[in-house]
Amino acid sequence: LEYGLGRHGSFIAEPEYILAYVDVLLHMRDEANLRVLLERVLSPAALPPERAPLVWDRFVELELWRTATGGNMAKAEAIEERRARFYPRHPTSHGLGRTWHR
Repeated sequence: LEYGLGRHGSFIAEPEYILAYVDVLLHMRDEANLRVLLERVLSPAALPPERAPLVWDRFVELELWRTATGGNMAKAEAIEERRARFYPRHPTSHGLGRTWHR
């Protein structure tokens, strides 16, 4: 999959490709590369904001899941805040982390 991103640079702007790559990394339990991938593709230069909502949702979901299994809630809230800057009207852009943590 990394080969695909390197060989076909346009794949980085394809949410379906990115989400499939996320699923593979999750299956491999490769959290370090998963975080690197998400940080890389969620820059506006890589994946335009209008194409990124599903990827942002997955990133928030993964961080909240990590919180439920001993991760850092502050990280999940920071990612949620970053998403809210791009999508202020998104229904889950405000307070999902606090709701999840109850």
